[in-house]
Amino acid sequence: MEGAACTKMEPGKLGRYFVFGAYSSDSPDRTEVTRLAIGVASGHYHAGELRAAAPDHVLRSLADPFPGLS
Repeated sequence: MEGAACTKMEPGKLGRYFVFGAYSSDSPDRTEVTRLAIGVASGHYHAGELRAAAPDHVLRSLADPFPGLS
């Protein structure tokens, strides 16, 4: 599934914004796959609301660098 996702993002050059991800092929349990996801504070939610859920990382937007990646 990762390959298909990369192929879909290629025309818009979106792969540069998603250096990693979670895919349906990562687990047959969809709840487990969503636990691997990272929320981005945009739209209706702000960073404080996301922090309340105790994630590993909180990004205010996709323009923010991901911690630990250069």
